[in-house]
Parts: sequence; structure tokens; C-alpha cells
Amino acid sequence: MKIVPFSETAQPFVVQESADYVFLYKPPFFHSVSLRSADEPSLAAWYRENCLEWATAFQQSCLEYSEKNRISDALKTRLFSEFGMLSRLDYQTSGLVAFAKNPEGILRFLRIAAGSALENGIARGFGLLSKEYLLVCTPGGNGVRGSKPLVIPGFPFDELQKTKISGYFRSWGEKGCRVACIAPEFVSSVQAGKKLSRELYETQFEMLEKEWRDRYAGAKPERTILAKAVITRGFRHQIRAHSAWTGHPIMGDAEYGGQPSRRLFLESFAMTIPSEEGKPQRIELYPEHELI
Repeated sequence: MKIVPFSETAQPFVVQESADYVFLYKPPFFHSVSLRSADEPSLAAWYRENCLEWATAFQQSCLEYSEKNRISDALKTRLFSEFGMLSRLDYQTSGLVAFAKNPEGILRFLRIAAGSALENGIARGFGLLSKEYLLVCTPGGNGVRGSKPLVIPGFPFDELQKTKISGYFRSWGEKGCRVACIAPEFVSSVQAGKKLSRELYETQFEMLEKEWRDRYAGAKPERTILAKAVITRGFRHQIRAHSAWTGHPIMGDAEYGGQPSRRLFLESFAMTIPSEEGKPQRIELYPEHELI
């Protein structure tokens, strides 16, 4: 199925498969995994129901594998509850999500040996997945509440160049549903008890088009910017928060000050999975050269 950026496609579909992985498209307003009950619509449930042969073979191989090897609770979740899902997207975000077709594929991806699936090994291993996103943002935002500084001044988001932004994260807002960004130089000023992420997270931004128009909507906000963001080790809401932190919130992202729109304009359009053979596998939802 051919798809264009930010299309109105409402159902998941298989983008590509290889010997070890399956790549699915997750539409917006669709959970990656069920949050409340097993009957709640999600990409994992869709995969189980519509790719039954792969899902059944995967779980059977996982049962056989777990009987012979010691595995952590974190890895068990990936194996049995999520059918080998290697990446997740927010409910409102669309794009590529990868599934492993066998436990060996997960372990190869994690670069850890059988029986040594430590919690930090899993977290770091899944961070090796490089993901590229499209986003549409508008200037004039007020930054991210709870962040230090509140907004990063002078960020060249509207220039044709690659620029990196990095910082730590902490939960923010009611029930910690959002995140705040902390620049490295402000870490010492964070109050005791305000738990920060252990790692420094980096997002690389590149502006692609200054006056982008949504083909599915008649009107558009002025000065919309189509940009690309690349991350390797991801944190919850990372791109959404980092974009808003520069004063350029993503369209449709009410939680971080974005202008109202028909959807959250953030889409994972490409990913690269490392391999032991040194030949990374790159998957694209649509070719990058066709974006502008």
C-alpha cells in the first residue's frame, strides 16, 4: 500500500518483512499496546489477529526458548505480551513499528547473550534502533513548563541545516503525564527529589520546507515548518518536548502548546536496525527524497 505523509489511513498494515523482523504501519489514534484490557484496540492485538501465522510461530518459539534459558521480566513482556514489538509510538503518533519474528531476532537486536538479559542491557539494546520522524511545527511557542530553561532561545529551526538538541528529562504535570526538559548546565539547580532521567537524550532536527500545506485540510496556520527529527535512544515524548522546548511546538500537540489541528503531526517514516554482520537494515514508509 502506498502512503503519503500524514495520510488519513485508519488501519494498520504490513509495510515489509525480513527473515527476522516485520514492520507495520501504526495509524494515529491507535495504541501500540493495550493499556486497560486485552480487548482494547492496539497494534499488538491487530498483529496477533491479522498476522496469526507469524504471531503463533513467534509465541511457540518463545515458549521453547524460555524453557531452556533464563530471561528477565522485561524481556518476557516483549516476548509474550507484545509479540516481539521492538519500538512503540504514542497514541496520536503514526508510522513504523518493528516486530521481531523470533526470540533470537530480539536477542540479536539487543546484542546480549542468552541468559544475560539484564534490565539495563534491554534498555540500552532497544536504544540502538535509529528512528527518523517527520513533524510539522510552528514558531512562537512559550517553551515547556517545568523545564530549565523554559525555552531554548535562538534555535535555528527555520534554516536548512541540521541542529542537535540535548537534555535530561523529568516527569511533569498531573500524574506525570508530560515531561520537562533540563539542560545539562541546569542539572545542579534541580531540587532534590525531582528525579531526572539517567541518560542525556539527543534529537537531531533538520528543516525540510518552510511553508508546508496539509493536503487533507483547507486552511493552515501561517509559517508552518516541515522538519525531520532523528533519534537513537528515545525517551517518552522526546521529540514532542524537544520541539516545543525550542519554541516550535508540533501542530496538534495540545499537551506541549501546539496549535489545534486534525491530528498530531508527528510520524515515524524510517528506521534502521543494527545487525551483527555490520549491514544495518533501513526501512522507509516512503522515500525521503519524495518528501519535498
